[in-house]
Amino acid sequence: MRYLKITFPTGIILIELLETPLVEKWIIAHNAYKELIVPTVVTPNDLCCLGNYKRKDNELQNDDKKTIQVEKINNAIDKANSVIDGMEFPYRAYLGMPWMQTNRIHRCFTTGEFTRNCWIHNFTQDQLLKCKTIYGTQKWPHIVHQFKVLNNDIFSWQLHLINRGVHNYENLRHSIIAEKTIDDYVEKFGKLPMSRQQITWNKKFTFTKDKICLKKEFISDRFLQRLTIEEVLSSFPNNYEDYNVCVHKSIEGKDYETCYQQYDDGFEVDIRNVDAINGCLTIYPDHEHYKFFTGTRFYQWAKSYDLRDELFLNPPIGKIIENTVDIRLSSSDEVLQIDCIIK
Repeated sequence: MRYLKITFPTGIILIELLETPLVEKWIIAHNAYKELIVPTVVTPNDLCCLGNYKRKDNELQNDDKKTIQVEKINNAIDKANSVIDGMEFPYRAYLGMPWMQTNRIHRCFTTGEFTRNCWIHNFTQDQLLKCKTIYGTQKWPHIVHQFKVLNNDIFSWQLHLINRGVHNYENLRHSIIAEKTIDDYVEKFGKLPMSRQQITWNKKFTFTKDKICLKKEFISDRFLQRLTIEEVLSSFPNNYEDYNVCVHKSIEGKDYETCYQQYDDGFEVDIRNVDAINGCLTIYPDHEHYKFFTGTRFYQWAKSYDLRDELFLNPPIGKIIENTVDIRLSSSDEVLQIDCIIK
């Protein structure tokens, strides 16, 4: 058996790892970062953007902050357009734009970044469903070319600025579907869902100075492992509910949970449950995360896309078997060491 021991100043968390393709590649990516002595941080993250749910009464107070993000998005769009030949970025940001508009802008970022020649794909419904089984090095179907990039470095950087601005704008918003889903959870289970804890690499070391995107040296197979569809399916145990440690998402798009609470289209190519595996993890301390993902209206929404559970649930890497620290009280600099142990 293999175990992951996470050491804090006040105690340890011992995780029994699954024996799956995902865990094998997770260990490879984790060790690649560990060789460079990259430190980790602990940060809380609420289910279904519980933060958005709580932000309901404050949304109108965020207009000044939203205006700043609108200006940043449109400035980056203009600069991206200046280094291409052909169809310009098809959308603009504006104050008061609905989820649909931020979703359109974000999708142009992912499609443009991935293809380097297209903003809006022309996939059929059957092709979109087929894309749900495309992982790893497999390619998308043929896409119509809409522009040519004249300067890849400027183009890529401006797209990442668009992406950052959209996420910042969305983080200032309140999601009604998130509110209703949390209300349903409380009615069904008698309490608010507990925050999960993310253990990730410190962005001061891995991201660009302004934390817009990964540094180039970390964009390689060594640090970003990927799975085939067969490996994804075989990485889910039958007793999924027993596992409360999952791979941390690193997706050039959105996971299904984010897609759901932002009213996005779950059919789209950039919506998936796992993409790059970077050796980070997410811990659900109360061991009840499956209640949200399989026992609320989120699950019914995801199943409406005719997807197997393994294609939208969070892929597990293990379960906590010993815990002598309350990770919810740990500050972002308290992880002393993470060791993979074979017994």
